[in-house]
Amino acid sequence: MPLLRGIGLFLLFLITGAGCHDNDELVSTHSNAGAAGQAAGEAGGPGTVVSLELTPRELSLAAGTSSDVQATLVPSVGTTADVTSEATWTSSAPGVATVEGGTVSGHKRGTAKITVTASRLVATLTVTVTEATLLRLSITPPSPILARGMQEQLTATGVFTDNTTQDLTKQVTWSAATKTVARVGAAGLLTAVSVGSTDVSARLGTTSATTLVTVSAAVVDSIALTPPDPSLPKGMTRVLIATATLSDGTTEAVSTQAQWTSSDEAVATVDSSGVVTTIAVGKTTISVSVAGVTGSTSVTVVGASLVSIGVTPAASTVVKGLTKQLTAMGSYSDSTLLDLTSQVTWASNDNSIASISNATGSRGLAATTGVGSASISATLSGVSGSTTLTVSAATLVSISVTPAAPSVAKGLTRQFTATGTYSDESTQNLTTAATWASSDTTKATVSNAAGSEGLASTAALGSTSISATLSSITGATVLTVSAATLVSIAVTPAVPSVAKGLTQQFMAVGSYTDASTQDLTTTATWASNDSTKATISNAVGSQGLATGADLGSASISATFTGVSGSATLTVSAATLVSIAVTPANSWVFPAQTRQFTAIGTYTDGSTQALTATATWASSKTEVTISNALGSKGLATADNSYFWSSTQISATVGAQVGSTTLFLILD
Repeated sequence: MPLLRGIGLFLLFLITGAGCHDNDELVSTHSNAGAAGQAAGEAGGPGTVVSLELTPRELSLAAGTSSDVQATLVPSVGTTADVTSEATWTSSAPGVATVEGGTVSGHKRGTAKITVTASRLVATLTVTVTEATLLRLSITPPSPILARGMQEQLTATGVFTDNTTQDLTKQVTWSAATKTVARVGAAGLLTAVSVGSTDVSARLGTTSATTLVTVSAAVVDSIALTPPDPSLPKGMTRVLIATATLSDGTTEAVSTQAQWTSSDEAVATVDSSGVVTTIAVGKTTISVSVAGVTGSTSVTVVGASLVSIGVTPAASTVVKGLTKQLTAMGSYSDSTLLDLTSQVTWASNDNSIASISNATGSRGLAATTGVGSASISATLSGVSGSTTLTVSAATLVSISVTPAAPSVAKGLTRQFTATGTYSDESTQNLTTAATWASSDTTKATVSNAAGSEGLASTAALGSTSISATLSSITGATVLTVSAATLVSIAVTPAVPSVAKGLTQQFMAVGSYTDASTQDLTTTATWASNDSTKATISNAVGSQGLATGADLGSASISATFTGVSGSATLTVSAATLVSIAVTPANSWVFPAQTRQFTAIGTYTDGSTQALTATATWASSKTEVTISNALGSKGLATADNSYFWSSTQISATVGAQVGSTTLFLILD
């Protein structure tokens, strides 16, 4: 005990004299037993300084999550002690974060300071609480089963770290593993495409959820009956058609598959094929059921009797070879009218002129076979009606010339068509039968020659009327001849070749619809498809001038009013342009030598030493110049004093370079 009291006094002296720890943590000791006492004891006596340290020193949590903080007493000498469970923990903002036994829990966004006290020592750490983070996703409804063509709204629900939930349907990314089975839209709307199963996933960041979607065959969605709500006379039959609309939007005739019923069989009955038979005046509901889906219509049975049948059209005329649809309308005692075309029996009194059909789908359709008149009758339940059908040769009423009011460029042609409309409203192509004419042949002519009837050829700018006449009936249209248009551009020369660094002038000649040509070199837009091989100028004064840039080929094109032409320019290796011989105008003593050098300049501006490849010559025999390997270009003067100068030349191919060598006398 005296020892601990001495340590306490010593530490009190240190605290009052030395101040606080660099980390603003209060440094102290505790005289009681426990971790602090143990640490002090292990320090080995008076003078042991104990600090309180927190791990971690800073903390960031998402709302709804927690993390452990460890409090440790650290002596200056000896071992550390974990005092997490013994320490006193407090939070400066419990609404943001709370602490219990070293466990810090985040509640809402903000910051809080956690203060820890142990053995009279104090330490703090700052806790930053961020928004709650997504913990997991769930998809509802789970494992849906849909018929092909049906839709289902999926919902993605997120569970967050603070135990709250949120509808994330429109925030997640939806996807279907097999899109041929099912598709899912950006808002989670699921559409069944074909029979099968596929996984459908929702993903937000790194969090995802998956459900299995099963697509079954399309099912009946609704059934419609036609005709709807019919009114039928007593004793008649009418076929009702049952059409099912399936879940995938398709329709299917189900009359023979359905179960038919009548709500009042004393009024009307219905058989297994949908044939309704009326029995008594009244009203009944005809229902049809397929796969648990029902459709219905109301059938009204009236007691009116048939009084007369009117056949229309009355006394009609039709051109031989054409058909005419006749209609039988029944008049009943209650002044109602009923279309009996498909119920009556049709007949013709002269089938050599016109026959009449009783076949299903074409009842009442008259077909003409000869010129003349025939009586067509319709009979039902002993009641008959008739009309006279006159068959005549068709007459031409009008001619239309097409295309109407065209505009054609000078030099081009335009094919016209003459179409005749006849008294029976039929039409016929009369192009080869009509006589064609142009009102102004200086503007355009039109052909009557076999094989080209109605073909107009333009001659000059302006307008002319193009007409077609047959049997004194004329039709016409106006043809406007516009300026000739550009058809093609020829770029010349067609396949040129130029040495690298040199130029090639191209020309562009345009051909027009009137067969005229025009030099478009200065008006066209020039282009090279590879400017690394060749460039082409559009500058005023040099349009169409190409310059070889590198070995290879480039397509040179000229474009004007949307029409283009091109030629291929081949760029070959640069050629030698000149040779310079150095030193220029040099001198030599008798019996001495002078070394000359030849430098070649090429079309692309490059230079090259040609001393070893050139052929050397001297204009005076008193001076020789070597062409031997190893000494090319070396001139040697003899001992003669009978010459004053000589021309030294170097030749490579057709290029020659020279300089003057002077004799210097002693």
